[in-house]
Amino acid sequence: MFKTARQIIARLGGLAAGLAVVFGLITAMPVHAQTGPIVTTKSGAVQGAAKGAYDQFLAIPYAAPPIGPLRFRPPQPASAWSGVRDATQPSSECIQQPRNNLWKVSEDCLYLNVYAPLHARNLPVMVEIYGGGWIIGGANDYDGGVISTRGNVVVVTLNYRLGALGWLTLPQLGKEDSRGASGNYGFLDQQAALRWVKGNIRAFGGNPDNVTIMGESAGGQSVCMHMVAPGSRGLFQKAISQSGFCALEIPGPKMAMEWGKEFAAALGCNDGPTAVECLRARKPEDFASGNALRFLGRFLPAWDGAVLPTDMVKSFKDGDYAHVPLIMGGNRDEGSILAVLRHGLALTSMSDADYAGILNRKFGEAGPDILTHYPPHDYATPGQALSAVITDGQRVCATQKATRLIAMHSPVYAYEYAYVGPQSRSPLPPVAGFDYGAAHSAEVGLVFGHGEVGDQAGPPLTEVEQRISDRLIAYWTHFAATGHPGDAKADGQLLPAWPTYQTAHDDVMLFTADAAMNSTAWSRHQCEFWDASGILDKTPVY
Repeated sequence: MFKTARQIIARLGGLAAGLAVVFGLITAMPVHAQTGPIVTTKSGAVQGAAKGAYDQFLAIPYAAPPIGPLRFRPPQPASAWSGVRDATQPSSECIQQPRNNLWKVSEDCLYLNVYAPLHARNLPVMVEIYGGGWIIGGANDYDGGVISTRGNVVVVTLNYRLGALGWLTLPQLGKEDSRGASGNYGFLDQQAALRWVKGNIRAFGGNPDNVTIMGESAGGQSVCMHMVAPGSRGLFQKAISQSGFCALEIPGPKMAMEWGKEFAAALGCNDGPTAVECLRARKPEDFASGNALRFLGRFLPAWDGAVLPTDMVKSFKDGDYAHVPLIMGGNRDEGSILAVLRHGLALTSMSDADYAGILNRKFGEAGPDILTHYPPHDYATPGQALSAVITDGQRVCATQKATRLIAMHSPVYAYEYAYVGPQSRSPLPPVAGFDYGAAHSAEVGLVFGHGEVGDQAGPPLTEVEQRISDRLIAYWTHFAATGHPGDAKADGQLLPAWPTYQTAHDDVMLFTADAAMNSTAWSRHQCEFWDASGILDKTPVY
């Protein structure tokens, strides 16, 4: 679930309510001054920047800075301000490993951005939750200007706490929390941002009763978590989960507590009674450097009986979730970047015996059966065979499983992105002799109408990619407006119909150079085999 090449290389260890609001009234429309549009929120007025066809407002606080005694606590309301607050410069990103030179990092990071078409009034709202494995990413990674203007929607992007500062679980923290639980602070941040949208977005021309939450990777799984979280009910009416793998296991409270204790000890805060005081005294950068780096894969959401009452699969099976329309899918070659992350350059020199050994070590007694279903001679190299195993067994089939469970109770529109252009959209550098294919996150820039996300200055969109981008934006924004992607138009042309997912047909919208319903896109991933093997039920997201 990692999207930034610099960060991934690092992980490879050498591969590198106030005066401005009178009597609770909010202005209904942006007021354009000579120096920029001004909007009054419930906390105060903000002045953004006019960007031609849309207005842009950056770094609006939706919660108080989670610093000092507010570290490792649920987000608190932002303080009101007097006068007009400048909203033309980006905020810092939440504490994380440095991954670009575009933005600074800071513990004071609970801000969001708003992109609104000119003269917006009562428009659909799309709230993007970024991916990055819950350890990297930021609101500034996504420029919402293109999708906002083309789709006639108001777009919101938000920051949320990452790493240990976002997800640390400790019994001592649970004792001081009214929930009786700890952790999931990053998820609580997301909920606070959604409450801000509910209370303020009308001032920017958005409809607070027509909100679509969307996200890719960790953001896509966050979308599914909001569907099952009681505290998120009523804050959104539609959802889009891209590569969220929402049937994969997230940690339970016992495992999360064990990881939290190990982390506190690694930072020298292993004295039970004073562990929290010790951790709050640490410098922010201590949570994204040194010993903290050994725990990156363990900073995750966890079902805690409070914020997330139980695991998502059970909630989906029981129908105990927000029954909102959902677009759900992923990419054809999701596992390729995980293959590189886990095996690096060894993928290109891997022998058949090496491949078989990896399957046996990873899957135990199921290894031989997997080898039979994924023989190396069916692929260009054993490394590509391993990529297919990871794609199917640990990613795509989890998406299919979640789709089938949710489709029993509410409408789902399923898709697979399979386009591979002349220039790779993989977030990782090229590996000689290895084909990333339609890699994890390859579609994200296209959904936002350009060829880059964050610090990834990708090549400009080709003519074909621009056509795909137009279709993705049309489907996504029409869904946000109506609750179904059918009847969407791109360049004035009606796009192919996109019916709800039906298990009996297994049809998904397949995005290649064109877009069309396809009944074989998921069957190529051998999900019946993975489901029958029971492996899918035991596959964690971490």
